[in-house]
Amino acid sequence: MPKIQTKKYLTKNQTTSKNFSEDNIATIKAESEKPEETKSKQKTSSAKWTNSQRLQLLNAVLEQMPSLDWNLVSNKVEGKDALSCRQQWNRKLLADLKKGLIDGGT
Repeated sequence: MPKIQTKKYLTKNQTTSKNFSEDNIATIKAESEKPEETKSKQKTSSAKWTNSQRLQLLNAVLEQMPSLDWNLVSNKVEGKDALSCRQQWNRKLLADLKKGLIDGGT
């Protein structure tokens, strides 16, 4: 295969190079031309969380305990991806649960 282009990626202490062959470029082009999922199926993290989504997240987390696979959790939460589920759990729900326990919510 003929080499088309060589790019160098510099890190702090080392230099590496990556050679792009025609096959690599064809693969990248084919992947970029694939149609995107429809918006109804596409999970987004930018939309605000609803109370029903938070309840779905809570139930999904309780089902997955003690080891959490956020991809499996996100499959049970409508319209949210794994990253947004993890962030919502850590930043909002878990904090609210802890606060309720500390404030005397027995």
